[in-house]
Amino acid sequence: MIQPVNNNNANVSAFRDASAADQTRSAGKNGTPVARGQSADSVDISSGGERLANFEVARNEHSARIERIRSEIGNGTYESDHRIDRTVDRLLGELSSIDFHA
Repeated sequence: MIQPVNNNNANVSAFRDASAADQTRSAGKNGTPVARGQSADSVDISSGGERLANFEVARNEHSARIERIRSEIGNGTYESDHRIDRTVDRLLGELSSIDFHA
């Protein structure tokens, strides 16, 4: 007895094989397969981007320092002999570089 050929099973099998190939067609930078819908691209941050990130960190640290100093001034705990001496030394250094006879 001759049995009819069922092409539907062959088509479904071929579709599954093609779908699996599509999902792993792209490969990432290290050769790892990347599933469909994911990107195999990579991003390198430029030195400018790194400087900007460092600037943000420094700005946040500076802001925190300013707030701490304001708080210490408000509490009356900022002034100390060491700070006063250092400030006087800086002022005297600046004044010594000025020519008052000009």
